[in-house]
Amino acid sequence: LLAKDLFRVLKQKWGTHLNSFISEKLTSIPGDISSEDLGLKDSNLKEELWNELDIIVNSAAATKFDERYDVAFDINTLGAIHAVNFAKKCVKQEVLVHLKISGLRTGLISENLPDGASELDVDVEMKVIAQKLHELKTEGASQNEITLSKKALGIERFSNDARMAKHYVFKFTKTKGETLMQQSKENLSLITIHPAILGDTYKEPFPGWVEYP
Repeated sequence: LLAKDLFRVLKQKWGTHLNSFISEKLTSIPGDISSEDLGLKDSNLKEELWNELDIIVNSAAATKFDERYDVAFDINTLGAIHAVNFAKKCVKQEVLVHLKISGLRTGLISENLPDGASELDVDVEMKVIAQKLHELKTEGASQNEITLSKKALGIERFSNDARMAKHYVFKFTKTKGETLMQQSKENLSLITIHPAILGDTYKEPFPGWVEYP
């Protein structure tokens, strides 16, 4: 991460001391947003996080419009629920900040989904995805065939128009996840930040830096 151009200003300021400075401020913990408890298996680590964390920022997202339906669903929909559930277990939790991504668009941003998509049930979609994967494995499908089939599944679920359905897969999985966050947050303070635009930098940390997901 520190090798990114974004950090070159800090490198100029801190020089060889940057790595040690960052190490004092940050701790990297591998996890999986698509799994309960963010994929953390170490019970002692989970207890430590639940007792110490006060602010959680969730920026995890599958942002490719042609992503496999199961991958987008696991990260954007189930991942959002898992983030809320994890935050609710934190005894010092003050706020969960969720980053919303819409891409480069102007004017009023509509959250309208294709006809019928808003009524789709998460549990039903999980079963559809699991059943499809089971069928493919039973047939001995290759990994590439599974990937293509899972992309096609998203198109089948939302539209006969493949061009538009790709957008619906992203929009549905993100919007459904964010809706479920609101429904399940209970007393948790939840803030959703919706950037007006994703683009290159004008001045800070230096002009022209850009890196899309």
